[in-house]
Amino acid sequence: MEQAQIARLFGLFAGDDTLGETYGAVLETAVLEVEQALRPDADAADARLNWLAAAVGFLRYTQITLSLIHISE
Repeated sequence: MEQAQIARLFGLFAGDDTLGETYGAVLETAVLEVEQALRPDADAADARLNWLAAAVGFLRYTQITLSLIHISE
């Protein structure tokens, strides 16, 4: 998987191209989560995995953001 591509896709999902840099740790965790879910015979270089990792990262980002909003209310 390509970290730079994942960060760009994450920015696309989030609507802000700079968030990929800010939430790099979240994206690294998402990549790890995707890698752990792969079958042993899966192609780790498959470009679709970049999309999956970015989507998982965006899910985690959304969960974090919403929990922070909830706490502040």
